[in-house]
Amino acid sequence: MSQVGENIRKYRNTARFMLGNLNNFKYNQLVEYKELDLIDKYMLHETYNFGKNTKIFYDEYAFNKVVQALNNLSNVLLSAFYFDIVKDRLYADHITSQNFKYIYYIIITNRWYDLDEKWNNQLLQQEWNTLKHLRSELNQLLEVARKDKFIKSSLEGNVELYVNSSELLHLLQNHDLKSIFINNLFISGND
Repeated sequence: MSQVGENIRKYRNTARFMLGNLNNFKYNQLVEYKELDLIDKYMLHETYNFGKNTKIFYDEYAFNKVVQALNNLSNVLLSAFYFDIVKDRLYADHITSQNFKYIYYIIITNRWYDLDEKWNNQLLQQEWNTLKHLRSELNQLLEVARKDKFIKSSLEGNVELYVNSSELLHLLQNHDLKSIFINNLFISGND
């Protein structure tokens, strides 16, 4: 029962964070999908997968899988990943900025249940799998540097990434790396 209580507390905190940042957001303020940032489109892809899988799990009466999917959405994709990346936009962008609010609104109002096929973007999924893997590796390196007292926090880290794949270099150049990696990342390589 303690795990159930902990899960509910995490869901509530995630929902409270999103609701607190919607700032009287209305449905008619939704921006067009094509105007969203790549990370917002990726989160809609993940929301699409969440909705699709959750419908299957409910149909199969696999409620434990529903809970696992909700935990992954709430704790891993939203709290530990998406919120971490968009928090600078949240605090720095104008109050009428719509991109992250689009995702919050979709999730809070259960619109993920009405799946929009345009959200399903496998290419974007592959790109973000690569970016998330690099982010994880970089965070591990920065944590070692922090523990070894080379830096006090990850924000102080300056990382140079040499890329010998033109495909990867192109991928990295098409994304806002400062927000994804949350430090000073410099890229060099063969183009």
